[in-house]
Amino acid sequence: PLRKKEDTSEKEESLGAWVAKMRGKYVLLKGGEKTNLTHEQVDKLIARGFKWETGFKKPTMIGPRKTWEERFAELCAYKSENGHVNV
Repeated sequence: PLRKKEDTSEKEESLGAWVAKMRGKYVLLKGGEKTNLTHEQVDKLIARGFKWETGFKKPTMIGPRKTWEERFAELCAYKSENGHVNV
């Protein structure tokens, strides 16, 4: 029997998954491909010490989706609490 694909539209990705997605979009942006990641967003992430190339860590939690600005705010809060953005 075929398995039904899980509906992820109402689930939130982990912060680590969002970071990985930003890194993937950055690769597209650098390669001149179409992406919704803006140069302004890249600059904001760089200003917070974001590293574009790092090791891979599999996401551990999925929940309702958040906007880019919500995730950026969460990343800033993470940096305030931990002193880095190595998520």
